[in-house]
Amino acid sequence: MRTIHPAGIGSALFERIRRIKTRTWVLIGLAISCFVALAIWAVIAIFGALWGGAQSLIGNAPEALEAAKQQVTQHAQTLKGAAQEQLAQQLPQIPTPEQVKAELAQKTEALTQSARERLAQSVPEVQQAIDQATKLGADANATAEQLAAATLAATAAAADALANAKPGAEMPPTRDVSGEDLGPSRYPGMVRVAWASTDANAQVRYEGRVDYAAAISHYQREFTALGFTQSVVSADQNQEVLRFSKGSEALILKIERDSSLVRVEITKPSKS
Repeated sequence: MRTIHPAGIGSALFERIRRIKTRTWVLIGLAISCFVALAIWAVIAIFGALWGGAQSLIGNAPEALEAAKQQVTQHAQTLKGAAQEQLAQQLPQIPTPEQVKAELAQKTEALTQSARERLAQSVPEVQQAIDQATKLGADANATAEQLAAATLAATAAAADALANAKPGAEMPPTRDVSGEDLGPSRYPGMVRVAWASTDANAQVRYEGRVDYAAAISHYQREFTALGFTQSVVSADQNQEVLRFSKGSEALILKIERDSSLVRVEITKPSKS
């Protein structure tokens, strides 16, 4: 068996390559160059296509987001409208601002009319207090304290008349009932509301919106000026009962306050 030496194979191969013509090598080189050029062109073309697709996606992203936003907004408005309709069906009708304004104006007009009526009812009381103050001012024997008390009572009566105009205010009496006064002159602003005379005693009661402490001081001063002696029967923060005596004559003064009204009751026992 013949053995082929490796060196011989190499020599034979080299000899065959050396015999290849130059034109053949040129053609092989051109073929390889064309293949490489085609490969480079293919890579560039693929990269360009990918880059263009990416640019297209990036360019369309804002439009896609805007379209999605519009869809969401439209859906939210639809849900809002449905919720409002359902809520309107479940809740009572809410008045409009114009309706509230009209109702307020109507109530204000009614309140003003009521206030005017209440103020008109208080005018006689105010006029009486003013007349008493004027009468004392013209009396040469009237003291400065009496004149000051009458003036203060007239001022208080006017202020109380305005207070009476408020809704819910308790209206004081406006005219005297039949009968007569007992004891000294009544405190300015008081109105005689009751009178009774029996075999046992005579009794008169006054009411008015006046100052409680000033009314007590007035009667104490007036009884003392007439020569009466005072003794206290009972007293607390809202009521005092005083006894005034002069010889065989005696009068019982009861003065109390209830809310904004002051009540004065004078009782004169009959002589036995």
